Amino acid sequence: MRCVKFILPAIVTATLATGNAAVAGGREAATLCHPDESVFFSCPLGKKTVSLCSSGKPDKITALTYRYGMKDHVENEYVAIPDNGNRFLADREPAARGVEVTSVWFNQGNVRYLVTQCTGDCSHDAGLTVLRDNKIVTNRYCDGEEKPGGDMAFFSLKILDYNDTLDDAKAKRGDNGVLSHTDLLLVVNGENNQVERIYPVPEH
Repeated sequence: MRCVKFILPAIVTATLATGNAAVAGGREAATLCHPDESVFFSCPLGKKTVSLCSSGKPDKITALTYRYGMKDHVENEYVAIPDNGNRFLADREPAARGVEVTSVWFNQGNVRYLVTQCTGDCSHDAGLTVLRDNKIVTNRYCDGEEKPGGDMAFFSLKILDYNDTLDDAKAKRGDNGVLSHTDLLLVVNGENNQVERIYPVPEH
């Protein structure tokens, strides 16, 4: 898989705008998002898929949803809406020189579900990590390019933006330059201290 750059090609941006019925080369890409949702992030992990989905309009997101499993059997779902108290968190941290990892996660008790995207000389491009008591119990890599339809293993700029020059929204942006376009996704700094373990530096 090629490392995904922050500035996405126009064809990818247009695909994101179409919602979950994204098509790559005429093939439907893997996602657990519903027809009335847009894809925030999605990729296959072997026989299963991890997806982050959004509801509402770009300027007013009404829900963010995490799903893991298969289309006919979702094993885990987490939903953040304005009045249920659930929130996703996000940050961007260096894993090594020239390697940046963007993470989106939520916590359920002592378990953290962490979806990541890496840019630079990465050991892999994106994946899902599950931590229990800050220890990694699952670390799965996105493998969409090996399957029909590819994947959408990058965070939609409609939700999470990397433009450090958006000075009119500093209240939502942390020092790491990441900007959230919804209050359902809160930008924090330094809370994901596992990036070096999730993305070990490749040996040359």
